[in-house]
Amino acid sequence: MALVISLSIISPTAAAAIKVLPSKPAITAVSPAGSGDQISDIALNSNLLAVVGTVESGLTDFVTSPTLGGSDGFISAFDRSKKLIWNLRLGSSNDDIATAVTRDREGFFWVVGATSQPTDTITVAIDASAVNLDSVTAENVVTPQNTLNRLALWKIGFNGEISQTYFSDVNGLIAPTAIILSGASLKIVGSLTERERTEQFSISASLT
Repeated sequence: MALVISLSIISPTAAAAIKVLPSKPAITAVSPAGSGDQISDIALNSNLLAVVGTVESGLTDFVTSPTLGGSDGFISAFDRSKKLIWNLRLGSSNDDIATAVTRDREGFFWVVGATSQPTDTITVAIDASAVNLDSVTAENVVTPQNTLNRLALWKIGFNGEISQTYFSDVNGLIAPTAIILSGASLKIVGSLTERERTEQFSISASLT
């Protein structure tokens, strides 16, 4: 009795050819080595891309508006061809950061970040009758300027104008990481460091 073994060879189906298309021009971000420049978040729709972050000395393709002092938060808007439409620095003469962005149904951008509380100066009273043997000069006590102890929320219009600014003061270093809009509710999350202890925080608010 003969045993017949049938061997079939199956050729794999040819894979579809991959079409390579030339890439579109990219958005270029130039930042000097060692600078504190950061790109933190984006918001987009079919016509516009908004980029937020923190700028110190670079990102000249993103931020062309004059410096406010120290580091500045920023938001920059690009059209579909990646052309810069407008840009805006956010903050004060102290150090400021912008870390997250979202967009509401009306087209406003909501950018969250941190800045410093206003500087407080305490005047030292000197007793003129006291004898100053060491000729020591008393100086006013000044609160540090770059403490990032104030949560900042900026509402920005479609054309790059600040509509409203909101603040919330804390007793430590605050670093928001995300902002979420759901209907008429807004939620901000991040970390808060106080006395060498870091904890996560969450703040909710109504937009109505």
